[in-house]
Parts: sequence; C-alpha cells; structure tokens
Amino acid sequence: MTDNSGAVVGGATVTVRNSGTGARRATKTDDRGNYQATALNIGTYEVIIEHTGFRKETVSGIAVGVNQIARIDVKPEVGQVTQELTVKAETPLVQTDDATVSQLINARDIRELPIPANRNMFRLALMGAGMSQGPPSSVTTSGFGAGFGISAFGQKVHNNWIILDGAPLRTAIHGVVRMRPSVEALQEFKVEAGFYQADLGTESGAQIISAIKPGSNEFHGTLFEFLRNGF
Repeated sequence: MTDNSGAVVGGATVTVRNSGTGARRATKTDDRGNYQATALNIGTYEVIIEHTGFRKETVSGIAVGVNQIARIDVKPEVGQVTQELTVKAETPLVQTDDATVSQLINARDIRELPIPANRNMFRLALMGAGMSQGPPSSVTTSGFGAGFGISAFGQKVHNNWIILDGAPLRTAIHGVVRMRPSVEALQEFKVEAGFYQADLGTESGAQIISAIKPGSNEFHGTLFEFLRNGF
C-alpha cells in the first residue's frame, strides 16, 4: 500500500468484512505497506483502510472464490479522518499473484451440468485442464469410489490431493476419501494442476479443492428434486 506520491503507508488498519455474514478480520500494513488476511471463507467482501492523516478508504464488492488470492491495492489519499471514499471493486482479468493452472466450477455450473452415473462430485474434476478418466479402480486405489478414477496429466489415479473447506478429505490408509458431500451442497469446486502454492503439492497429481455453501445473516435454503430416467 502506497500513497499517491509512491511512499509506503505502514501501520494502517485494514479491516476485511464479509458482506453476507458481517464477520470481520482486522490487520495492519507492515513497514513495506503489505497486508494479508488468510483463511477467508468464500463470499463477497469489503476492505476498509484507516490511517491517521488519510481519509478512510473502502473497497466493496470483492468476490473471493475457493482457494483464490484476491489482491487489493489501495492508494489512500491525504485528508481528514471524517472523509471517506468508497470504491466498487472490479475483478482483474489476469491473476498476477498465482501461476497455477486451474479450473473453477461455480455454483451455477454445479447446479446445471449433467453429472453421469451416481452424481459423484469428483466427476466435476474432469473439467479441469489435463484431467481424464483413469482406469476403473477399487475404493482403495482411486479415492473417488469404486469403478471411477481421475488421471491428472497421465499420472496414476491415486496421485491426487483432495480438500473440503480447507481440510484434507483423504485418509492416511490407501488414500480413501472420508466423505463425498451431495453435489447440491457445494458452492464451488476447483481443480489445480502444476505450479502449486506452497500450502499445496502433497500429491503430484491434481489438487481438488471444494467448499460447502456458506451461510449468511439472512434465512435461506435450497429445495431440489433429481430424476434420471434410464433408456
């Protein structure tokens, strides 16, 4: 974070607020003007910058997806504490902080895409770059369920790492998946391959990352009916 003259703004208070739940995360910029808010739930956020001698800056409408790094650069302007500037965020076309090859499947895709067979959520991973259906495998070798496996760039079907809401789903024995949530319960699904971030890379294949639908302060729910006729 720098001001209009290019000088670093350190010690500024940065508040990250979830627009849906109102949950807040507060931090400060360091001596290089950097700040970071980690482990945020998926949702829409606003970033509030406050510092003595500068007017209050608010950037709203920041959409954070599953396992996404959202970079918000703010240049606070000199002014009175009572002055405030609100900016509507725009999604950058290029993600400059992450070179990972990935495919994001959002809630609409999950809801509307036809998923064959038993509506196994992991079949969504086949939409990712370099993903293909591997040979039929047992539960103890594929991790996705009997008779189904995913090969990432030609690797073995058990060389994938699977995460749900930030926690690993695979067990230490044979790499079996502990649970497979209903497809209707998912908010977002992401498949990453190559150039992983430092917190990933446990396996050499795909990093399959999913998130359950988040809550908010407003009462809401979902009703669905699923029917597939055999021909």
